[in-house]
Formats: sequence, structure tokens, C-alpha cells
Amino acid sequence: RHNLAISASFALPWGIQLSGITRFISGEPVSANTGLDLDGDTINVDRPAGLGPTVGRGDVQQQLDIINAYRATINLAPFTMDRIAVKPPAKSIDIRIAKRLDLGQGRRIELFAEAFNVTNFVNVTGGASNIRLATFNLPTGAQDARQIQWGARFAF
Repeated sequence: RHNLAISASFALPWGIQLSGITRFISGEPVSANTGLDLDGDTINVDRPAGLGPTVGRGDVQQQLDIINAYRATINLAPFTMDRIAVKPPAKSIDIRIAKRLDLGQGRRIELFAEAFNVTNFVNVTGGASNIRLATFNLPTGAQDARQIQWGARFAF
């Protein structure tokens, strides 16, 4: 998948430092397997014939047809197209502001505040890769929501 990270740092007046990082990660294809050893090689991540290791890119209709044909052989309801969709992209903006205070004799204090995922964008995670499960490709969690912290560092 594509991953773009942009970072910058700026020296502001009065000894204040402002920095940030922005990350954009494109949606990734979905891993797909049966969770069973279909071919007798003792590896339990086999797929129905014709299905690649991931779904969601390429001929998605053919991938869905293969999955649903396999699910029909074990009396499971078919999936709809949205179940094999590529996971949504992830994005995050983090910022930090810091002020350094020199106390003399090599001692200093740095005061700082940090904010992570400033836009509070929901970056979903998880999802079963087993096409036999009803939870196949359903998000099971999310990365952390917006978080803000502050602190101080004393050096001597």
C-alpha cells in the first residue's frame, strides 16, 4: 500500500518550537483464506481455487463469485460486494509545541504539549481474513482517537 509521511519543524519567536507530522496510508487489500487445509499440505490458510491471497483489487466481481461459490458448498449465506471492499485509508495529523527554558549551569526545562490524531479521524483496524466467518473483513477496532498530553523534561 502507499504510505506518505510529511513532517516539519519551525522555530517560532521566544524560543518556541512547533513541529508536526502528517501520515496518509492508502487502503489495503483484504487477506482472504478459508482457515482450513484444503490441499492436505498441513497449512491452514488455503483459498478456494482461483482466489488470490488478497481481494478487493482487480476483478472484484470474480473474487466475490469465487468466495460465494465456496460459501455455498458449506451452506453459508453469500457475501455482498461491500464485504470484499478494500479497507478505507488511514490518516493522522500530530503536532507538538515546546518551550525550552535554560536555568544555567547546564540545567534546563523543556515544557511541551502534544496532540495526536488532531482531526479525530477514525482509522479502522482488524477484520477476520477467514471467508467462512460472518466477521470476514468487518472492522473490529480502531486506532486511537484524538489524544492530547503535556509534560515537562528537566535536564541537568
